[in-house]
Amino acid sequence: MPKTKEILCFSNLPWADRMTRRQMIMSRMRDVRIVWMDPPDSRFSVRGKRPGPTKPYPHITVYSSAGFLSPDSPAFKADPFRGRKAYLAYIGGILKKEEMSSPLLWLYSPAFAPLAEGIWHDGLVYDCADLPEYGSGKKKAAAEKETVALCRRADVVFTARRDLYRKLECFNLRTYLLPNGIDYRPKKTAEPLTAGYARPVVGFAGDLSAGVDLELLRRAAETCGGTLVLVTTGEMRDRLPREDYLRLTSCEKVVPLAVESQPAILDAVSEFDAVVAPYREGAEESDLRSRVFYACLASGKPVISTKHGEILDSFPGCAYAAEDEAAFLDLLKAALSGDDPVRRSRQLAYADGCRWEARVSEIRRLLAREGYLVD
Repeated sequence: MPKTKEILCFSNLPWADRMTRRQMIMSRMRDVRIVWMDPPDSRFSVRGKRPGPTKPYPHITVYSSAGFLSPDSPAFKADPFRGRKAYLAYIGGILKKEEMSSPLLWLYSPAFAPLAEGIWHDGLVYDCADLPEYGSGKKKAAAEKETVALCRRADVVFTARRDLYRKLECFNLRTYLLPNGIDYRPKKTAEPLTAGYARPVVGFAGDLSAGVDLELLRRAAETCGGTLVLVTTGEMRDRLPREDYLRLTSCEKVVPLAVESQPAILDAVSEFDAVVAPYREGAEESDLRSRVFYACLASGKPVISTKHGEILDSFPGCAYAAEDEAAFLDLLKAALSGDDPVRRSRQLAYADGCRWEARVSEIRRLLAREGYLVD
């Protein structure tokens, strides 16, 4: 008799926060019963009232950790033994209610690893969407140690980026690179976000940080013959020193466009005539940066990038890659002067194979090979 397909997922982000890698994967496993545990909500006390479960999809039930001790909460850290016992009792009640006997544990943070010993489970999957951010020094070293420990312990490890894969593959032979995918459909609005801007509109989207070559951005604005739009959220913009931001936006061809969310950033990307990615050498790949590139590929828009390795490796042959500043500006001019049907066709074909449906099919294939969620 085949085993029941069940997943107990401990997420480091709430389900309702935004649609990320976590929700994209779980929502597409339609033949698997899934219990999703939101991380603790700091707005509620340990004894506070918690929201009831919700069902965003017929096969998924989302439970809140609000009001209960869990590994990321201060109360748990103050008394780990008592906190673990209380939280495991809470989880046990949920599993009994959902009639789950031996689910596949799916973790998105090493903070939940201590719970694994107290839950009867079929296997342990660690999906490393990103490494925990705990500042620097001893806290960072401790977080990295916890990540490595979970990686060693897991039955299967997925990583979202090449740099994470290289860091973790040596600790577990069953570590697989599983990049993020495409699930983007441009939002139809009555008034385009870039309406009224001088064409062509060249865009930069995402974090304005030390990894961005600001001088090259300014040169691109002067070269494009239209408008260079900087699309960020307020939080992303504030990562750049104010004097650097004011110096960049003082150029009359640079227009800042502040939006409220990542989806709005991707909506703006769909309106660009071209996208520039002037990152410095060694700039790390990020979830948002990948999503911006995917949105460009799926829409066929040209991407002009510096050769910052980690990112371009994920999009072979689909972006214009410049060796230096002069080549970057020349490629920008060429991309704006006329459409390249070969490049566009290559981008669209590559994007089609990177949709989340294909990613989840690969996840299922790899899990089945290891003996989990077998049909």
